[in-house]
Amino acid sequence: MREVTRDDVLVQVKTLDGHERHQTLVALRSLFGWAKKNGIVFRNPPPASRPVRSSTPSCSPAALQPCSLSR
Repeated sequence: MREVTRDDVLVQVKTLDGHERHQTLVALRSLFGWAKKNGIVFRNPPPASRPVRSSTPSCSPAALQPCSLSR
């Protein structure tokens, strides 16, 4: 764990979207916070790593519009 850098965290988190990204960052912050508090690591890379918006939306606006049904 001592060899994990902020860049390592960002590379892995960039592959995730939405809720999965958020939950992963929460878990990493918690894990590294605990490890720092207990002297296992000396720095905590995830807190500076805020969620980065994905260039592709997780839900398209068309999916939010009611569909027009032909009768």
